[in-house]
Amino acid sequence: MPGAIGHREVATNGVLVDFRDDRDLAAGVRSIGGPLDGIVLAHGLFRGGKLREITHADWREVPDANLNSVFTTLHAADEFLRDGASIVII
Repeated sequence: MPGAIGHREVATNGVLVDFRDDRDLAAGVRSIGGPLDGIVLAHGLFRGGKLREITHADWREVPDANLNSVFTTLHAADEFLRDGASIVII
């Protein structure tokens, strides 16, 4: 279900992409086109629980969702951002 915690796909301009696949994510962002006056990213992933119950695979998804996907999104959008464009990360 889109929007659910742990869901690995995001919609960009009606295109469903997997944030773990940098090329797919960048292509989804580029499909929006531009020029853009700004971009707002409101997402995140949290893996709660006892440390001994969190697997390495579970943990690796956290920086992929919270850091790497932000970088990939902004990197792909850069060519479409106007000078002075705003970037908001929530």
